[in-house]
Amino acid sequence: MMAKVAERMKLAELMCFDPHSWLFSQIQDWPGAVDENLIRRYAGPHKGLVEQALEEMLQLELVQFGPVWRTSKNSFITDLAKLKKGDIEMDQVRMFYLAKMAGRHLHRRDQVAPNHPTSRHDSAMNQDRREVRPHLSHTGQLDDVVTSLMLQGFDIRSGRRDLVQPEGLPQLVPDAVLTTVVAGVPFSLVHLDATIDVEVSPGIKDRLFPVLNVQDGPDRYVVVLVCNTRRLATLAQAEADAWVRLLESRQRVLAVTAQDVSDMSAYRKLPDSLRGLFRVVRFFVEYERSARFRDRIRDKLVSYMELAKNGHVFPLLFITEKDQAEWFVLEESEALMAEHGVELMVVTSTYDRIVRRLPAGDPTVWSHRGGSIKVLPV
Repeated sequence: MMAKVAERMKLAELMCFDPHSWLFSQIQDWPGAVDENLIRRYAGPHKGLVEQALEEMLQLELVQFGPVWRTSKNSFITDLAKLKKGDIEMDQVRMFYLAKMAGRHLHRRDQVAPNHPTSRHDSAMNQDRREVRPHLSHTGQLDDVVTSLMLQGFDIRSGRRDLVQPEGLPQLVPDAVLTTVVAGVPFSLVHLDATIDVEVSPGIKDRLFPVLNVQDGPDRYVVVLVCNTRRLATLAQAEADAWVRLLESRQRVLAVTAQDVSDMSAYRKLPDSLRGLFRVVRFFVEYERSARFRDRIRDKLVSYMELAKNGHVFPLLFITEKDQAEWFVLEESEALMAEHGVELMVVTSTYDRIVRRLPAGDPTVWSHRGGSIKVLPV
């Protein structure tokens, strides 16, 4: 009896400390989480501690894993004999899932049935390793996307916590939920080259006057005037406001510093000077590798359109593996919105842009109706 109590206490104590509880939470939220990503996502110089924690959780049967190979074409295979021509094996990794002891621990901690949390993971593990149409690439690629977004400071969590099923309407279980700030009004950047006070007035006349004097264009449009220093931005704002009043322009001018724009472009914290241009948006994220054809993509989008038609509007971030599939999402979403008479925010991106180009600060990572859009961490 004492041995059983000691074992329970050992488990309870283990789950109270980082990185164990953090890793457990991550694996619980993302079945098939890849060990290399779990280590990368843990901030700070704690690689050794995270690796040790994973091994301890394995020994205590809180988690289990399946070994897989990552290939040069960003897919995952369990058997090197199935490697496709032209593809090269890169390294072997482990995909982690909750194990039986995790169910018992959660039963004691959260009072849920022991098989409830692990059945989803057992199902995911079976799907990832079945002979016909395995989900390995989807699982691994989604984990890469989640890792890249986390490392850039984005607030992302498992979509299983946001299951939506209004009575009589389609059920939504997105792959993830991403809370962001998104540009709420169209804006363009105009750089002011002034380096001293006396250069501000002529610089604005040369750079800003042609933009403010344009009669065509959207009513709500902001010209972001990028200045070298905060003092020059203050002077430029007063000068620009005077020009707006004089010309009775429909445009608005916002003078900021080059550092503000640099911070925004590098996906760091949104500067206060630019905050008014953005609004908080909570996206339902659909990551699709298999839905590469119009009919599959349309089937995925229809549920969102039907819910929107009945007053349940969920902004959608649709991430595809290939550029062509992203174009299909754009065309089909526009057609379905016209067909259902609804307006739904559908932002798109691809695996390559999020995993490789987002960390480099590429401003064209996100697209909305065929044009680039700013999507930043909260």
